[in-house]
Amino acid sequence: MIDEAISALVFEHARNHNFFEGADVVDYQLLRTIKSLTKHLEVKNSTTKEWEQAILLGFSLWRELRDHKQGRIVCDLYEKTMVFESFVT
Repeated sequence: MIDEAISALVFEHARNHNFFEGADVVDYQLLRTIKSLTKHLEVKNSTTKEWEQAILLGFSLWRELRDHKQGRIVCDLYEKTMVFESFVT
């Protein structure tokens, strides 16, 4: 349930901030709230900077999907990367 709450919280914040288009920072209070919600979970050691990077990258990729209306997100867990791939050839 906590992951759903965090997703809803971040999405609502993003919706009110142009889905972080052109942003290079995330509101510190939002990041502190996420840290507080996850303090007893496996991700408790993730820093606010890591959360910020994940949120900004995630919404960058989300905007790509939204704008192209199709595509996929490719994740490499070993390299810790995520990229958008379009289906258009």
